Amino acid sequence: MSSVAGVGEALSGSSSIAIDVESLPSLAKRFELERIDFVKMDIEGAEIEAIEGATGLPQNYRPRYAIASYHIVNGKRTADLLPALFAKMGYESRSGNKRHLTTWSWPASPPRS
Repeated sequence: MSSVAGVGEALSGSSSIAIDVESLPSLAKRFELERIDFVKMDIEGAEIEAIEGATGLPQNYRPRYAIASYHIVNGKRTADLLPALFAKMGYESRSGNKRHLTTWSWPASPPRS
């Protein structure tokens, strides 16, 4: 369960709602997915928690990510927080797109010998 604050005008006076959430590893297991190639997220500031949860994906799952990263979490843009999380997962990342700040991430290439 997660709580989302300030979701929009439709809530008329309510400051938060509770929603059911599921991690990428639990979705992969529930739907018996053999692989995940690409993940696109725009989840209003919950991107950090989603990527932290994605660390539980099996090692053979190495999806690429495109994440709307203009949201502010604890006073910082998610674009500033995501690269360190991805680096811990063995990913490279880059942020850009002035109109809709996005962070792209992909599995780092193994070092060449």
